[in-house]
Order: sequence, then structure tokens, then C-alpha cells
Amino acid sequence: MSVKLYIGNKNYSSWSMRPWLCLKKAGISFEEVIIPLDVAGFKEKILSISSAGTVPILEIDGVAITESLAISEWAAEQNPQILPSDSVVRAQCRAAASLMHAGFSALRTHCPMNVRGRSSKPVHAAALEDAAKVDAFWCSWLEKHATDQKPFLFGDWSMADAFFAPVVSRFQTFNLPRSERAQFYIETMENDVHYQEWAQAGAKEEWCIESADGYLS
Repeated sequence: MSVKLYIGNKNYSSWSMRPWLCLKKAGISFEEVIIPLDVAGFKEKILSISSAGTVPILEIDGVAITESLAISEWAAEQNPQILPSDSVVRAQCRAAASLMHAGFSALRTHCPMNVRGRSSKPVHAAALEDAAKVDAFWCSWLEKHATDQKPFLFGDWSMADAFFAPVVSRFQTFNLPRSERAQFYIETMENDVHYQEWAQAGAKEEWCIESADGYLS
């Protein structure tokens, strides 16, 4: 089986980070192809692969699968260990991933992912409200499921952690307020080997998107 994942810049592309992490955690061998965003011809390049016109795109034996959640679910079908074994907790995990997939628009808009960036600017009030909601969700899930040996949102690392990974980055980039438990989770994620692999690669990229960097100080 030939598996290829087309992604955007690792510094900026939160949507690409999520399924990339799921594929890595599922132990799926894949070819990674970066399509730099906001450069001449990038839209045409993406459209030549899929009419959806966005990244990420997973190509399996020449068949394109678009959309982060669908790609991540495919990864879970190949390796169910990236979802909790208990059916109820598994449904909660999927709900958490969907919540992040569809929600927190103010946080996305006013605090775009920028792995290598750090900002001291005041953060938009609506984004702060979203960050507080994220913190509350994290604390609720961690309190119910996390242990010293299994410190992720639903105990073992899961798809939910992949979907909130770019938010971990945003909390650091924009120095968003966080509770002690949320800080523990942020540190847990930053110590994860695959999170580090992505973040370190993103920090080394030379591509710049001025519209995203404009949110930084």
C-alpha cells in the first residue's frame, strides 16, 4: 500500500499537524510532501491533487482522502490503539476531536498557529474566552481519565490529543492564561516525541506567511 500525506508548512498548518500525528502514532509508514502555503502556484498545486483545494490530503494507492478528521479516522481504523478501548470513552474522545474540529473560531482567527513565534501583544477578548473554554475542557477530561502513567486527555495518547496539539502551540505562542492542570498537559504534549518532531521541523522552516506573522509582536 502506497501512502502519501500532503501537508502545509509545519510552522503554520494546524490542520496538517493533526492527521500527521495520528499517522505517526498509528505506526503507519507514509511519504510526507510539504506544499508551502501562500506562495505562487500553491493553490494550483493542491488542486492538481484534489478538487477540495485544501491540505491535508492523504493519498492511498492514488486515491485522495481530504479533511483532517477523515484522515485521522482512517489511521484509527488501521491501528485502533489511537482511540480508547472503552466504547463510551472512545465516543467521548471522538466528540472531543470533533469539538476542536468545528469550534473555537475566535481562538483560531486571532491566535493562528505559529510554532516558532512568540507574542507579547494583548490577545483579543473573544480568543481569551475560547482559551478559557479549552482549559475547562482539558481539566474535565484530565481529571476523569489521566494518571501519572497515562497523562493525556483520555489517559493514553489519542486522536483527541492530535486535534488539540495545535492549540497547545497557540497557548505557548500567545502566552494564553492557563490553569495549573492545563499547564501540566501542555508540558506533557511538548515532551511527546512526535509533537517535538513536528515543532522542531516547523521552527527550522524558512517560509513566512506575513498575514500570520502579523499577529505577533
